[in-house]
Amino acid sequence: MSREAVVVGSGLGGLAWAAARARAGVPVTGFEQHDEPGGYATSFTRDGFEHEVSLHVLDAVGPGEPNHALLQQLDIAHRLELLEAPSVRREIWPAEGLDLWLPPELEDLLVYLTELAPVDGPGVRALFDLASRVHARCYDAVDAGRLNLDRGSRDIHALLDRTAREVIDEHVADPRLRRLLGTLANYQGLPASRIAALPFLLMLWGYHGCSALYPKGGSRALTAALVASIEEHGGTVRCGVGVARIDARRGRVRGVELEDGTRADARWVVSNASPLTTF
Repeated sequence: MSREAVVVGSGLGGLAWAAARARAGVPVTGFEQHDEPGGYATSFTRDGFEHEVSLHVLDAVGPGEPNHALLQQLDIAHRLELLEAPSVRREIWPAEGLDLWLPPELEDLLVYLTELAPVDGPGVRALFDLASRVHARCYDAVDAGRLNLDRGSRDIHALLDRTAREVIDEHVADPRLRRLLGTLANYQGLPASRIAALPFLLMLWGYHGCSALYPKGGSRALTAALVASIEEHGGTVRCGVGVARIDARRGRVRGVELEDGTRADARWVVSNASPLTTF
């Protein structure tokens, strides 16, 4: 078997790359060891309720926003129905008697947070102003094809070695507000003290300065849209097919060897597996 490109794993990153290459006319095959694609972009049912494994909402995917353009480039925007979320987060603090709903709209959120801690109102707005600048500069750099995001941006350069917790605490003093803003870092898998400031601020503005929308049908719908785009443009996604190793010799990738011993030759191999698994 010979293909121009092979993708190992079918999480959203691998599927997105495959969709982009397939649409550009590159013959691409994705291999997924599980019986369905998507990685963490899937759900499970328990006690009559469907639960997402990972996806919360999609950020900056409204018309005219940067990630909406990405959906169009991947030929999946028309395959998705995106719904507005009434709230991006609900926090129940029994000890304080608080039931907190974080509205998605920026001005509503700023008013809400300021009412919770009036003295920190200016700091809250300064935090979101910083998030806005960081978001704009990062997407400008991506559009320009630059990898060194900090070049020409003092905001970004100053954030490279800082945590979300440090940036939050620098802007607000109220313990409840620090705690509430810090819990937003949980979306990225770690507490605010262990999340880098840069991705935290990108998420903060993406959710509240842009649109926070949810695909009807959940993350499975997003996975299905990507697979449909890949297949419509001549690519394939093969599930239940594990990759044993990536064949790289004399400084050049040659393809992959599947778990059943079959070879798949390719000019390009992209691994959507973790670095520990890949290397």
